[in-house]
Amino acid sequence: MILAAVRQIPAHHNCLVTGNWERAAYRYDDVGMEIRGGAIGYGSVGSRVAVIMTAMGANVFVHDPWADPKALEPGITLTDSLDDLMGSCRIVTVHARVTDDSHHMIGAHELQKMPAGSVFVNCARGL
Repeated sequence: MILAAVRQIPAHHNCLVTGNWERAAYRYDDVGMEIRGGAIGYGSVGSRVAVIMTAMGANVFVHDPWADPKALEPGITLTDSLDDLMGSCRIVTVHARVTDDSHHMIGAHELQKMPAGSVFVNCARGL
């Protein structure tokens, strides 16, 4: 989902199918060559997604109040706050468990902090 959104694959596929392909539309301007990715939740799924983003060359930041900083994989940085992550990452993916603390964790306030053209993928339930 992240790659499809970042590279706008559905929109480009639609242009190709309808015969409206424009080569100029296929560029890196939307997210840039250097990608800052953020993962909210560093459990079994969030940690795997973070590692995959790192393997693809992204600078990855994690927000998880329960994550052990010593257990982070190389190249992954724990952020001090959710606001820091939302304000600095162009790609944010959510893998947090539903708890009283995480319920309604993401709202308009948090989404407005994201840079223009960012991608937000919610793989969690109940946020």
